[in-house]
Parts: sequence; C-alpha cells; structure tokens
Amino acid sequence: MLKMIECEKFSSRAIFFNEGLNIIAGDEVASNSIGKTTMLMIIDFIFGGGDYLTKNSDTVKHLGHHEFCFRFLFNKQDYFFRRGTKTPGIIYICDEKYRVLEGKNLSEYLKWLQNKYDCELDGLSFRGIVSRFFRIYGRANLDERTPLKSYENEKMGDSIIDLIKLFDKYRLISSYQQKVSELDNRKKIVNKAEKVAIIDSAVNKAAYKRNQKAIQHLSEEIEVLKQNIMTHSMGKEALLSDEILELQNQKNKLVISRNKQRNRLRKNKENIALKKSRIFDDIDQLESFFPEVDKSRINDIEQFHLKLTDILKDELNSSKRELEAGIRKIDQEIDALDLELSRLLEVDSAPKYSVSRLIELSAAMKNYEELNKRYDDKKKLKEELSIRRDELVELKKASTDEITQQINKQMLLMFNSMYTDKFNPPRFEIHEKAYSLNTDNDTGTGTAFVSLILFDLSILKLTKLPSLVHDLPLLKNIDNDAMEQIIKLYASNEKQIFIAIDKIESYSKATSKLILKNRVLQLNKGKNLFIESWKDKN
Repeated sequence: MLKMIECEKFSSRAIFFNEGLNIIAGDEVASNSIGKTTMLMIIDFIFGGGDYLTKNSDTVKHLGHHEFCFRFLFNKQDYFFRRGTKTPGIIYICDEKYRVLEGKNLSEYLKWLQNKYDCELDGLSFRGIVSRFFRIYGRANLDERTPLKSYENEKMGDSIIDLIKLFDKYRLISSYQQKVSELDNRKKIVNKAEKVAIIDSAVNKAAYKRNQKAIQHLSEEIEVLKQNIMTHSMGKEALLSDEILELQNQKNKLVISRNKQRNRLRKNKENIALKKSRIFDDIDQLESFFPEVDKSRINDIEQFHLKLTDILKDELNSSKRELEAGIRKIDQEIDALDLELSRLLEVDSAPKYSVSRLIELSAAMKNYEELNKRYDDKKKLKEELSIRRDELVELKKASTDEITQQINKQMLLMFNSMYTDKFNPPRFEIHEKAYSLNTDNDTGTGTAFVSLILFDLSILKLTKLPSLVHDLPLLKNIDNDAMEQIIKLYASNEKQIFIAIDKIESYSKATSKLILKNRVLQLNKGKNLFIESWKDKN
C-alpha cells in the first residue's frame, strides 16, 4: 500500500495514507483550485502515471521542477523512492532518509509494483490495470456511460478484452486468438502470392469442375498411351517420374514466356518500321487558312517532334536487342531441357510420339491436379478459419457472460445495502464488441454516477485491481442520502481508495465522523496543496 508522499512544495510537507479509504477534503463552500484534483494526479504520478506533467503543466511552470519522496508498505516492509518532474522516467530507490541508492527506469518500477501488488495478469501491464480506474478530472475515463473507457477513441472491443484480462480469463482466449491469427495470416499470404503471381491462382468452383472433367479425360488418354508404351522396354513409372514431369512443366512455362517475348518483339519491330511523322505536312496550306500563323514557331515544334521520335526509335532499338537476347536465352534453356528429357527417357524402341505425348498429357494433368488441390486447400483453410473464429466468439461470450454475472451480482449486493425499496439496480451488459451500464427506467445523471461507482467497487472487489481513485466530478451530482451510503461502501474496503470530497458538514453526524476518520488531507482557501498559489489573480 502507499504509505506516505512528501514534497518540499506541499503546505503540509508530508501526507500519510491509510489502508482502505483516503479522503482529500475541501471546504464547506466547495472552493475550486485549491489542489484536490492535483493531489489525486500526484497519487497517479506515484503509481507511475504521466498526466501530472501534461495536465498540470502550470504547476511546474510556477513552482519549478520538484520531487516527491514516497513510501510503500508491503508485507510489513517499507520501500522508499523519489520521483521528480525533471526526470520522470527514472524512479530512485532510496534509504529511509530518502538518500538515493540507485535509479530504476519507469518500466522496471512498474513491474516491481505489479509484483508487489500481486496483480501480474496475462497481457496487462500495471498501468493497464490501474489507469482505467483512476478517474481524475481532465482524463478521458470520467464518462459514466462508458465505464471501461481508458482513453479517447478507445474501441469498446479493446476495452472488453482488457476487462477479460483483468478477470484473468484471457489465457485460453489468447491461445484461440493466436490460432485464428495464424490461419488468417496464412490466408493473406496465399492471396498475396496469387496476386503477385508467385504461385498460380487457385481456381473457382466452376473451373474446379472443368478441371475434374479434364483430369478424367486426360487420365483415360494416358492409360491408352501407357498400354502402347508398356510393350517396350521402359516402364511407365520412369516415364512419369516427378523429375520428368517437372522438366516438362518448366519447358511449358518457357514456351509460354518465349511466345510472349516474340509477341512483344513483333510489336516492337512494327513501331520501329513506322516512318517519322510530321505535325503538319503542308505548312503553306495551313498558312492559307490561318494567315497569322507563326511559321518559325511551327518549324521549332516540328524539329522537337522529330528529335523526340529519334529518341523513341533509339529506345525501341535498345528494347528490340534486349528482347532478341531474351528469346535466345529462352531457346537455349528449352534446348537444354529437351536434352535432359531425352537423356532421362532413352526409349529407343518406344514410339517417340507416344512417349512425348504421354509426358505432355501427364504434365497437363498434374497441373490441373495442383490447381484443384490449391482450391481444396484454400477451401479447407477458409472453413477452418471460420470454425476457429466461431469458437473464439463463443469462448469470449462464455467468459464475458461469467464476468457480467459476477459484476451484476456484486453491484446488486451493494445496491441493496444502499436502498430498501422502489429503485432499480444498475446492470452491466456485454454484447460481443460493445457494452453498456444502465439503470432501467432511470437516466438521471446522479443515478448514472452511482452506477459507475458501484461498478468500480465491484471490479475492486472481484479482481486484482489494487486501488481506486475517484475525483469530485463523480460524486458531486449524487444526492446526500446516496452519497452517505457510498462513503460507507468506500470505508468498508481493505484496498486503498482515494477520493476528493467537499462540504463535509452537509452530511449526517455519523457520515461526517466517518469522513473525518478517513481524511488524510484538508484543503481550503487558506490552505492550498502547495505553499504557493497562482490561481488567484490577486
């Protein structure tokens, strides 16, 4: 637990904290700008937050850089630290007199806190646990209708995942999520490989059926050829070996590539054969229609056009040479493949046409089979991905149903301790990627904030959330009767709760006494948090 914060800029110098409820109290006229919210921001700063520097930047501006000495108590042992505004990324470990022993970076300090508070949860950092429930004016988590919102524009689905993690139910979901991600990634890789032509595109359903028919037809024709060849010395296994079929496939691809290159070369030669064209064949005739035409300007344009044509011809000739060289190279590769095929075959006694035809048909059939196999694999991948996604949705639903049931049960217990009749309790619900916290037939602001506070207290009770911070904006819209009951709920907790409150005397004697018992700091116009006040223009 946090035991003490000390700062030379504090009016009170040192502030000591209790187990359970800790109250930062204002005065009876609800004075503003005396330091209640700032003190809560400092507590957040001690718990590793950074908003004190950004949302209270005027403090450093007027007071200069300053340090906080603070003490935690865990298992009856004190731990001493310093953290300052000048080097907030370094937390200094100190002795009992706050003399620096060594420095830790912020992430190491937060891991230490997470360990000491025994809240090491799968996929959640310490700040990921506490910051959502440190509700301080100026932060994005004060919306009573979205109690899980941690920052602006946070998606509800992400908030729900963090809630599942907070209830320590994410480990199994994580393994399912990883499997879904792996399958989805495989699907994306296959689609991308097809798109950039690294692999042949998988066929669609209609082509798949056509391929099946082609495979059947080719199989029958191959069987006839096999019978013809089997009368000779070479066996069908040798003719249809993977090596031979692969060489034939390579040859087929090279032939297709050579045909494309030859087609490009033909178009290239046609472009080279084109004569230089002129913009205007008869400038004198043009002048008869437009006497004011500038003949010298047209000649300049004509010369530029002819020069451009020469440049293009040079590029075309260069391209022609590259295409011819490429075709020659492909011819050489095809010749090499033919030689290798001949060496592997060596069937002198078998009809050459039959052997060649058998290899050609077998290669074609293998290609059809591979395309259909890719279709089957993609279909299987899609089906498995769909199944895994459905399982993940069901698993999440089971987890969130259990979580909402626990939260609603706990809120109901606290609600019943506050009210004995006529009011409806708040209800928290999760709908896949959205959630809501509402009270049936009551949309009042005060009721919404009561629901939010009961929600937070339920989370504090049910999870390893180590602490809670509630600023005055959450409390000021709640009527006194309800507020007195909430203070009792706050005070009944063993975990530390930090709240800011005004107008203590407006409550009953019993509640006022309870507030005074748990008050750790009293602020008013005559006693601000800091030794210097810059909010008053005078």
